[in-house]
Amino acid sequence: DPGSDFQDLRSGVMRIISFTYYTQNQFGDQSNTSTVTIEVTGTNDNPIAENHTDSTFENSNILDGQVPPATDVDSDSVGDGIPDIDEVDPFGYSLVSPTSPLNCNNGAADCGTLNFNNDGSYTFTVGTDFDYLADGESTTVTFDYTASDNSSTPGISTPKTVTITINGEEDPTTTLDD
Repeated sequence: DPGSDFQDLRSGVMRIISFTYYTQNQFGDQSNTSTVTIEVTGTNDNPIAENHTDSTFENSNILDGQVPPATDVDSDSVGDGIPDIDEVDPFGYSLVSPTSPLNCNNGAADCGTLNFNNDGSYTFTVGTDFDYLADGESTTVTFDYTASDNSSTPGISTPKTVTITINGEEDPTTTLDD
């Protein structure tokens, strides 16, 4: 059982494994030595994306959001067992759901505006959507994304979730003259 010994092979890349053997009969006579050669060919493994959390205040936009870098075990492009490639597509990130505007976990609609880019960066604009939050209150919004790889048979990660917590803050009191 090779377990995960060959998971590093890129799709179509071969690694040759061989061993020699002989048999011995009940009288101790040894047979000729023979060699078994096995060619293992890699298949594409999907990249692995990760969940992510971010936070902001009700009146502060997130201008530099970034999902964690995806990983991919397919790192050997020549079959020698030495990692020599990062197969994750740096521009292969995609928004799965929902599209902007986002929904809050409290059921409110139109909870901020998301701009998600194919490099995994994002901006989240709060606008006035969270002005109802009091100091010490919070709500969350979520969105799902995937990562893909550069394989000849492209793989896509399982969708992962980004959770953004929006924290309420003390709003200044406005007074009007009569």
